[in-house]
Amino acid sequence: MKEALEWRAKGKTALKSSFFTSPSPLEAYGHYKKASECYKSLCLLPEEALMRETAGKCSMDCEHYSQAAMDYKEAGKAWGEAGEIGKTGIAYELAAVAWSWENDFSRAGEMLMMGGLASLDSGSLSAGYSYLRRAVNCMVPDRYNSFSSFRQGPKTSDNDGLPPGATGGKGAFTGEHLLKISKAFLLHQNLSDALYALGAASRYHLDDGVSTVTLFQCFLAVTAVQLAMGDQVAAERTYMNEHLQVTAYLTTEHCKVSEELIMGVKDFDRERVEKAKGERIVGMLDGEIRRIVMGIEGGGGRMEGAKIGGGGKKKVGREKVKDKDKDKGEIRGGEGKAKAEASTQGNKGMAGSEGEVGDFDIGIDLEGMEDDIKDMERLTLELAEEEEEEEEEEEEDDDDDEIDLR
Repeated sequence: MKEALEWRAKGKTALKSSFFTSPSPLEAYGHYKKASECYKSLCLLPEEALMRETAGKCSMDCEHYSQAAMDYKEAGKAWGEAGEIGKTGIAYELAAVAWSWENDFSRAGEMLMMGGLASLDSGSLSAGYSYLRRAVNCMVPDRYNSFSSFRQGPKTSDNDGLPPGATGGKGAFTGEHLLKISKAFLLHQNLSDALYALGAASRYHLDDGVSTVTLFQCFLAVTAVQLAMGDQVAAERTYMNEHLQVTAYLTTEHCKVSEELIMGVKDFDRERVEKAKGERIVGMLDGEIRRIVMGIEGGGGRMEGAKIGGGGKKKVGREKVKDKDKDKGEIRGGEGKAKAEASTQGNKGMAGSEGEVGDFDIGIDLEGMEDDIKDMERLTLELAEEEEEEEEEEEEDDDDDEIDLR
């Protein structure tokens, strides 16, 4: 402890100016670095983090940005172990700024990602989401991301507080970091931001010029998330206009599963969707992406538990059959008119089920629709039988009249 205090005092002295001397951040950096090591050996985490942050500031003053970033990163780890989550995020953010001044935006995004994941683990969702969104924008700028409109929350500037000129990262682990961010959003049911991150990951791997399994997994994840959000039209458009333009993707199992899911949801074919879920490639997906795929419903495409739209539950209810005596005067126009009315009722039921699908929680009440169709068919048959009986009675009356006339 005494040694740590001595190094700390020397660091303060080195930063002071006098008539004959000027502040020396470089000398102070060495003193604060040694003080932080002493505090670390004593397991005094807050003091260690404070000394490392001070050493990082000295490195920034000397324009040693990479060294400053490493010190801020170590400070963030110390704050995290000490339980100071708010200060952890700030330290990682300072490390990101330092790496961005070094023009290493991949590592800058990694620092923001670490701050966001630490915030999410502590339960601070708002701060965590903010860090993760900024990390995505740092590694793949929004102007290159076709799903940037799905980004939630406020945006401070084009560079999210980083130095100007951020053009994205090209590090070896950038794609892995983007997928990790996507899975963090999916874990917390944040589908919009997950689609935003997956769009950035897809763009990054496309720009690499090498079609790999990771790229195909991103394509399948994008399709699954769009279907889970209930937007089958957007999923099909993205699949046709972007994914199928990659030739290597056409012969993959990912492409087959994506097509089966889209067509199954489009045709309300639950068996087709379930068959696609049972494909071998689905079992090989990462846990969070596989959970999204398995949550897709064939009757509407939305993930189980996801609510889209502000309306309440609506079901296609059974049409009440009016009393026969009251309807006889209206439907004696013939069998064609009865069938036309039955067809109109059926079309109204279908229009209500498809046109207002955004208001449903699960899908369409298919059993209710089948019952409606059976009721209308039964009503049509009864009307036809009544008309035949009336015609037979009229023919018998005509025969009686002819006999009387004779």
